[in-house]
Amino acid sequence: LNMSVLDLNLGIDFGTRYTKVCIRDTVTEGGQSWVVQAGNASSALNRALILSQIGIDQKGRIHAGLTQEEWQSLNLNYVTEVDYIKMRLAHLDIGQTESRWYSPHIDNLLNYGLSIEDILENICAFFLFKVIQRSQAWFSENQKNLLKNRTVEWGVQIGVPVAYWDSPALSRFEKVLRLAWHLMENPLPNDSFELVNSTLMDLKGKIDLEEIPCCAIPEVAAAISSFTSSRQVQLG
Repeated sequence: LNMSVLDLNLGIDFGTRYTKVCIRDTVTEGGQSWVVQAGNASSALNRALILSQIGIDQKGRIHAGLTQEEWQSLNLNYVTEVDYIKMRLAHLDIGQTESRWYSPHIDNLLNYGLSIEDILENICAFFLFKVIQRSQAWFSENQKNLLKNRTVEWGVQIGVPVAYWDSPALSRFEKVLRLAWHLMENPLPNDSFELVNSTLMDLKGKIDLEEIPCCAIPEVAAAISSFTSSRQVQLG
């Protein structure tokens, strides 16, 4: 066991309304887990809940990876706000592109000349990029002693509802996660919506996403694994 290297898995629960992240030491015996509380909010719970939505302001900047309180404190006049981005992405592959509980504002983004499919993939990839970025920064700030004189090797997984496991939605979730990871390794100079779109559209045509070490797992598998490995589980 190489103690100079810390192997960490970043697990993303990409939720319908809120997204949560857990970081786990996957190698060390008795390795720890941490619920990421990267946001600014009045309670630990709210610091861990990231709104699964994006906003684009009047200057064309895209905002994502924020808690409810952070979203409200910015007090920005969003030109476009796209909510429930996880469900919108999943519904592309199960034939339900409309829902009574979505806001209609995504139609505004068609002015950028992209298909709904590309727009949703791109905004979800950027959202996950922001979530990963904030999670890693939070860990580095809060676990300085653990990281002292060590390098981190990251793995990233995203939970996908079992209902989508045998559908094309699985590949789409993995695709956006890999695009997000590529943005982590190749940061953008700014967060303009046009730059995010042009960069990701270029990536889709140039890189082999299959080579990026990110994967999706069924949410029920993650729950079972967490339960069976817990030291608090009692026999029977």
